[in-house]
Amino acid sequence: MSNTTQPHFCDRCGACGKSFSRTEQRTIFNNKTYHQNCLLCSKCKAPLSGSFYPTLEGFTCENCHKRVSTRCKRCGNTIDTGVRYKLYKGQEYHPECFLCWSCNTQINEGEKFFELKGYPQCIKCHNEGKQEFVDYVPIKLAQCNKCQKPIEKTQTFSYYEDVTYHNECFTCNRCGLNLINKPCHRLGSAIAANILQQLQLDKPLDEWSLDDMEAHIQENLQDQFVQEALSQETDLPRYAEQIQDKLQTLEKAFVQDFVSEAQNIANLHVQISSCDKILESMDKMLKDFQDNLANIRNEIRHLQQHSAELNIKKKNRELVRGQLSQVVDEMVVPQSMIQIIMDVPVTERHFLEQLHELSHKIKFVKEQSFHDAVACLDVQEVLEKLRIKTISKIREFILQKIYQFRKPMTNYEVPQNALLRNRFFYEFLMANDRTIADEIRHEYIDTLDKVYFSYFKAYSSKLLKLQYPFEYLFRSEQYALLDNCCREYLFICDFFMVQPKPAAELFLRIFDRTFNLLRKGVEIYVADCYDPIALLLCMHILYRYQVLANKRIVPVLNTYHTTLTQLLETRLELVMKLNIDSIQKVEPHKFSSIELTPHFIVRRYAEFSGAVTKLNEEFTNEKISTLMTRLQAEILNLILRMAGEFPQRKEQLIFIINNYDIMLSVLAAHTSEDSPECDSVKGLLRDRIDEYVNECLIPYFTPLIIFVKEFEQLTERNDGPKQLESKLSSIARIFQGDWKKTLDLIHNDVIRSFPSLKLSQPILKEVFTQFLSHYHDFQRLLTTNPILKTTQQSKDLQLPNVHQLMFEIKKYKLPFDGEQFKTRT
Repeated sequence: MSNTTQPHFCDRCGACGKSFSRTEQRTIFNNKTYHQNCLLCSKCKAPLSGSFYPTLEGFTCENCHKRVSTRCKRCGNTIDTGVRYKLYKGQEYHPECFLCWSCNTQINEGEKFFELKGYPQCIKCHNEGKQEFVDYVPIKLAQCNKCQKPIEKTQTFSYYEDVTYHNECFTCNRCGLNLINKPCHRLGSAIAANILQQLQLDKPLDEWSLDDMEAHIQENLQDQFVQEALSQETDLPRYAEQIQDKLQTLEKAFVQDFVSEAQNIANLHVQISSCDKILESMDKMLKDFQDNLANIRNEIRHLQQHSAELNIKKKNRELVRGQLSQVVDEMVVPQSMIQIIMDVPVTERHFLEQLHELSHKIKFVKEQSFHDAVACLDVQEVLEKLRIKTISKIREFILQKIYQFRKPMTNYEVPQNALLRNRFFYEFLMANDRTIADEIRHEYIDTLDKVYFSYFKAYSSKLLKLQYPFEYLFRSEQYALLDNCCREYLFICDFFMVQPKPAAELFLRIFDRTFNLLRKGVEIYVADCYDPIALLLCMHILYRYQVLANKRIVPVLNTYHTTLTQLLETRLELVMKLNIDSIQKVEPHKFSSIELTPHFIVRRYAEFSGAVTKLNEEFTNEKISTLMTRLQAEILNLILRMAGEFPQRKEQLIFIINNYDIMLSVLAAHTSEDSPECDSVKGLLRDRIDEYVNECLIPYFTPLIIFVKEFEQLTERNDGPKQLESKLSSIARIFQGDWKKTLDLIHNDVIRSFPSLKLSQPILKEVFTQFLSHYHDFQRLLTTNPILKTTQQSKDLQLPNVHQLMFEIKKYKLPFDGEQFKTRT
């Protein structure tokens, strides 16, 4: 609150009811005027000046107001009347000062917090376990209206019209007078001291100097009434008397009004006194209500704490109830479970469902027993009896299925599928009675060992009685073994729930005797086997079965297949070496007769080589390839040695070409033409055909061939012209005769020498092509060489042209145009 002190001349004091003198100072508050000595603090009885505060008892000065007013527990400043505040533990706080005492974070309305040593603490600091207080940092400091600087907590300050000032800044803006506890008024946005008050407070009137008086006169000249009087050139003394007369008249009128209204004023006084009593009773009632509210607030706080505790207890009990209900449900053995396990057959679905439930309960009770749960003692006896009964029924069922394998002509898949459908039986035995589980596993292994051994022993003996090649019987036996082994291995892994390594051990215990039986049978056959094709076929059968077993994820057969493969490979190497040695020891001169057609040894080698090459394409064996290379070299040497038995070179070439051709034909039928084996034979055949072509032309066209080849040598000799004439004469005799008959003789000779039309026709074509090439060269020499042009013999020659020769040659063309080799141009 603030007061306004200014001169007034027609009021009466609102406290004592006396009128004011003309020069007397007064204070106006809420449209009432008071003597300065009548406006006193109700607490300290000191005159009120500056800021003051109304109360039910009257007014209080600023100092008393600060002393008796409510203060914030956090910042220490007063909480003004009518301002909202928070009450916690009987202490008042500004809303912005209600902070966490550990981190100075504001706690908003409705936000949850905890208590630390009687003071609020936020949830975050409580969860972090902070136990220390921090220094208070005010959220927003008050600001001086004059210097615009914040007012620190340790600084003193003053209020004027709801505006805050430092005490040293609360001064008159005109004269610099400090206005603390002094009358003042606002001049625009500034503050100025009352002039008369300033004159009285500064010094007595008799001590004023002319300069001081002049300064104040100049200041008063700024007043509006003074300026109006001076502007009208009014006589001041007369104007003062007029004003005084008006004041006296108004004062008398005011007194008359006051006297006439005395009764009303008295009634008003009675009413005010009655209102004061009513307000006093209301004040007391409100204080009692405030006390009741404080008590209710404390009770509500207590109820909230008690409700929070009850809520926590409720949640804990609900949690315990849920866990306890689950424990009870998992531990209790219902009557339906007992009845089904005792009476229902093991093959029924209900029995399997209750078996799963029983296994879970047994496991759960064991776990709880380790935690010393007393409730487990109530169900242990029942569970133990059920476990024993269940194990007995399961053991009887599984052994019954195992004994079914022993019956003759039994389909093994039927009992195995029945066991697989109930594989949980063995899992239950492993978890609850390993002795019975081991007994069942040993019984199964012993039974299947005997079953498979007897089965394959009888099967092998029956196969040997059949009149089939060994590789046929070997394939049937090994495929039956593969099929049974794959099914048995997968059954062991699935039913006995074992990893690959222990599964392989169980598998070998079942099939070990069977493997030894089959391996001995193969060894007996191999010891007397000299058929390399059969041995190689058996090896490739094992290769493919091994791949098939790995595709079925049955790697346990790899060792068995590798052992048999090595056994067959060793025997095959021995047989191949024996064949190579036998070919090396062949003596062609001991043969009764050797014909020009392909020899039977070469034909058999060609068929054998083609078969081996075809088999060896997918699964290449380096040892076999090396032996086949050695065998081919020996065959080629044998062909050359047998060809040496013929006296004429032409017959030797015909024999060699026929044998090379049969080798190439068989190899090309079984392999591609680009294979290494075919390429090597092609090169040899090409060379021998070229040589044969020359041998075929020489008996009929020797002068022509020699003339073309030795023409340059003849021209360089001294007797060259005579030699040329004699050569030309010989050539002329050839073509003057029946040269068409000569071509016919060549054709018949080639056809008789090579029975295969696919071979004879290309060779005949090659012979005629070579002949035409020599003839074309001869014609070119006759037309281009100057020496031949000058000879009389060359001029008299009558030779057929090339077109005539080609016309006659085309008559011998047949539809067979072999593709074994390309003709040379």
